[in-house]
Amino acid sequence: MARIDPQELAATVKLHYRFIKGLNGGRRAMLMLRNVTKYRLPKINLSNSILAGSSFAGCNLEEADFSTSDLFGVDFSRANLRNAIFVKADLRGATLLGCDFSGADLSGADMRPGALMDAKMKLSKADMTEDEAERAEYIKKQISKGQGPLGGFDATESSSEYSVDLSNTKLVGANLSGAKLQNANMANADLANANLEGTRLDNVNMTGALLYQTRLAGASLIGVDLPASLDDLKKDVAMKVIRHNRWITTNGRNGERADFSGMDLTGVSLKGLNLCGAKLVETTLRNADLTGAKLILADLSGSILSGAVLERAELDGANLTQCTMAKTNFRRARLRPAELVPGDANNPPRMWSANLSGVDVMGADLSEADLTSARLDGVDFAQSSLRDTRFDGCVLTEQQSEALLAHGGIIAA
Repeated sequence: MARIDPQELAATVKLHYRFIKGLNGGRRAMLMLRNVTKYRLPKINLSNSILAGSSFAGCNLEEADFSTSDLFGVDFSRANLRNAIFVKADLRGATLLGCDFSGADLSGADMRPGALMDAKMKLSKADMTEDEAERAEYIKKQISKGQGPLGGFDATESSSEYSVDLSNTKLVGANLSGAKLQNANMANADLANANLEGTRLDNVNMTGALLYQTRLAGASLIGVDLPASLDDLKKDVAMKVIRHNRWITTNGRNGERADFSGMDLTGVSLKGLNLCGAKLVETTLRNADLTGAKLILADLSGSILSGAVLERAELDGANLTQCTMAKTNFRRARLRPAELVPGDANNPPRMWSANLSGVDVMGADLSEADLTSARLDGVDFAQSSLRDTRFDGCVLTEQQSEALLAHGGIIAA
């Protein structure tokens, strides 16, 4: 991918501005398969341009205008796109990981899957310059479109799991109304004050996404398991969750680790939220909804979880010592060891097991939960539901083993 130098970029933009204004000598910007990374281009107007396959990774594009542009397969990863305009832009197959879209307008943008296939080109290499042939060959192999300014390609479904990756993306106040985001990955995205009215969100992964004063009227949400709305929480709790999300998505550079220790969160819904590493020491979570919540390496020691729902929650490496879990629902929850330090060819990974020592699980439902290698010192499972619960690698007393087998638990041979 050839890098565009500042002089060529400036000349291209100058001609494009004349094209936008309908002046003589103007020419639409056509920067296909070009390396435009790490440029500072605030307020640049590239509306109605063709930029398919190019990379703007790491660019400052604050307040840039890409309205109605062909951005198929463009790489915007880690770009500053605050207050940028993408109205009715074609963003199929674009890479948007780690972008800051705060205040951006993506209304009517198309973010459906972008297919990768060996497409049939209308033009032969003999009809092209060497540079055009190189770009065409790349596009033929990497990008397919059924219609649009590039034309001449067969369309197919994307083989990737998600159509577009907006995970960990900041979309605070962004306008996504009417956008097509089917099958997108929006895990941990910050959607505070975002407008998603009429947006196609079918089968979108929204695990851990922040919904705070988010507008969803008329949105299509088929197959979506929405996380809890922070609007239903007390403001101090909601702010802790928001700052914690930023702490996670920025690897500790911004935000702060949430500390709910000693708080009374009885009956609250934290469904689907990302609380990995959070402190909930001696927190009252009686009858709370933590369905599908991510609590990896969280500290819940001494907390009251009686009647709480943690179905499908991820609790790898979590500290649950001395918790009260009477009649708690842990169905299909995961309490496996968490990897603290990755391994290599010479050293095994450093793992941290979930710790349930001294936990009261009377009447708790642990059916189909995975407690592989968990610490279970002093835990009495005599009155717990353990159908198909996995205890592989656990150190068990004879009494515990008898209770597990009697109640349908699974212990690897």
